[in-house]
Amino acid sequence: MTKHPVDEVIEKWNAAMRRADTAELASLVTEDFEFWSPGQPPLAGRAAVRDSFDTLFKTYRMEQFFEERERIDFGDAVLLRGVERNLITPRKGVGETTIHQRVFTLLRRDADGVWRIARGMSQFLKP
Repeated sequence: MTKHPVDEVIEKWNAAMRRADTAELASLVTEDFEFWSPGQPPLAGRAAVRDSFDTLFKTYRMEQFFEERERIDFGDAVLLRGVERNLITPRKGVGETTIHQRVFTLLRRDADGVWRIARGMSQFLKP
């Protein structure tokens, strides 16, 4: 069975997170990207993605795992609903933290034909 391009974007995102590759992360979002996290101002645009993760990766290593619960395919856009698990480990010392979140992610095919993450929203789950 052929993978949908959305699956490849998610795989590239997860690999870039493991490598702490902020340039790759920024390339995987649309120019008008926006993500809403609880209690935080929106993360908006490619530069914000790069800068935010540059700061995070100086102190932590991070891996993300996504368990898809639902997919709605609109043709040139796909909405994913699921649960994300984030493993966050300090670069110095010990104390891995796991954060579970409910997430909605909207991916779309940009004008250049490349699929990218356009919108996202998360809600923390109790451990």
